[in-house]
Amino acid sequence: MARWTRAISWLPTDTRRVLDDGSAFGFATVRVHRALQSGRGQAPLVVGLEYDARYVNRARRSYPWLEFVRGKAEELPFSAGAFDAVLLLDVLEHLPSEEPALAEVWRVLRPGGALLTSVPYLGPLAWADSLNVYGDLRRRLPFLLPLDATEQGCPRHRHYSVADLDILLSGRFQIERVARTGLGLAEPINLALLLLCRGLLRSGHAYNALRYLYYAVHLAEDLVPAGRWGYNLTVRARRLDAAPC
Repeated sequence: MARWTRAISWLPTDTRRVLDDGSAFGFATVRVHRALQSGRGQAPLVVGLEYDARYVNRARRSYPWLEFVRGKAEELPFSAGAFDAVLLLDVLEHLPSEEPALAEVWRVLRPGGALLTSVPYLGPLAWADSLNVYGDLRRRLPFLLPLDATEQGCPRHRHYSVADLDILLSGRFQIERVARTGLGLAEPINLALLLLCRGLLRSGHAYNALRYLYYAVHLAEDLVPAGRWGYNLTVRARRLDAAPC
């Protein structure tokens, strides 16, 4: 996704140790590794962490030279100060509570380290979120197959304003850079695919194959700066020295 490229380009120049927190299939993890593998100085350490065992196994098969760990964002199995930067891309909106995950990110980052996070933006088209609309429809039409566990919100796929993130990060991090992009035009496409595959065809496999159409549109539109009309929000924040009391 475009947010991966944006987050990687926002990494501080001295970054060598990166945690991709919520790495899924490892697509962003391998891109970070390649971006940092410049041949100068110390070799980069890039680790992917993912809770879903299927995703971890797929990432290990696809990129056996990288380290992928199964674990929870709320209980990171790493020592304090282990990383220069943490990527938390499209993760917070799925968690029951953001606080434990952000506390763990603060712990494993070195002082002054960078947090790169992306979330759905609370803009004018937040109501069109395909995962939320599909979930609402399924409550009325129970024959629709459920969302995958990695797609579900808790209980909904949350959207955030810049002020919301500022409050969540306050005391642990200071926001340094913000981008609001895309318009949510890919959401009706994803909703149509969900209804076709999980409703009419009743096939999760069909959706897994066809959802790359949604990804392609999502990728293209996320390249567009959209300001307050945006659908996606990306933030870079710096770790503060002291955690809140």
